[in-house]
Amino acid sequence: MLRNRKDLLTTKILDSIPKNIKPIEYLIKILEISKESAYRRLRGEIPFTFGEMSKLSLDLDFSMDELIAKPGESRVLVNMQTEPDDNLSAAYLHRFEQYYKFLLHLGNYPGVEAILTLNRIPMVASIYFKWLFKFFYFKWLRQNQEASLKLNYSDVTIPEEIEDLRKKIKFNTVNCMNKITLILDSNFFSSLVSEIQYYHKRRLINDEDFENLKNDVLGFIDLLENSAQSGIFGQQAKMNIYLSSMNIETGTVYTKYNGNETSLVYAFSINPISITHPEICERHKKWINSVKKYSTLITRSNEMLQSEYFDKQREYVNSPDNNSFIPMY
Repeated sequence: MLRNRKDLLTTKILDSIPKNIKPIEYLIKILEISKESAYRRLRGEIPFTFGEMSKLSLDLDFSMDELIAKPGESRVLVNMQTEPDDNLSAAYLHRFEQYYKFLLHLGNYPGVEAILTLNRIPMVASIYFKWLFKFFYFKWLRQNQEASLKLNYSDVTIPEEIEDLRKKIKFNTVNCMNKITLILDSNFFSSLVSEIQYYHKRRLINDEDFENLKNDVLGFIDLLENSAQSGIFGQQAKMNIYLSSMNIETGTVYTKYNGNETSLVYAFSINPISITHPEICERHKKWINSVKKYSTLITRSNEMLQSEYFDKQREYVNSPDNNSFIPMY
């Protein structure tokens, strides 16, 4: 059985590699391995690692579930990238490089669709705003470094490689999507604002940086409001924004492209749990549709509700005591 699975994986890889590309050369380049290692994998002498299979399935557009799960199994394969703790900047850069490659991959296909259920501003969305991006990086460093209690926001410097990558991702995010649907929790902005205020009160964020961060959050609100009014995000992506009447417990993303589906669950800051199993993705989409039933579309409609919602978010951000204000719509 194990041998059959190796043969099945090898056959799938060979069938998926474009005919004008030599399989050995492809494996050397995509997996960054030696020529001998590539030959040994194709001969079945050594197995592909899980990380290698993930990279190949993404680049060649096939699902690992059909290759790994036994017939009739109820178990589902999930993927979550883990990073070493010894070099946090390198780990952060590596995760963003993976995300950038995924965006470039999506850019090869028409009709890319993404549906997001969000209870807070995701870290990836901060790429549009310099100070917010630095805040997520600052918070991640504090959460993962030992003896980091005295680390100040002003002491943090974004490495040049990460900053360059942020700009590339910002451009490609706008251009790779064709349709984006956002379903927002009514308290979408509150957790981030509360965190910023927490560090400010602890004097880990100075007054000047606090104002910069507040302006970035207000800029994010403006960005969403403009998309709600126009129905367009960036240059071409159609965007629909819904306000949920129910609490959204976990941030998720459902993507569909070239006949493939992927479900992401953001249980951790920069490492989502990724699932490509068709049945689970279908269940995820059904759950999204159930949330949508209790949500109100504000894109190019419900102008009064739209205006009231975004004005209240601005009021919440500008409130001197956010704890006393409930940003409901």
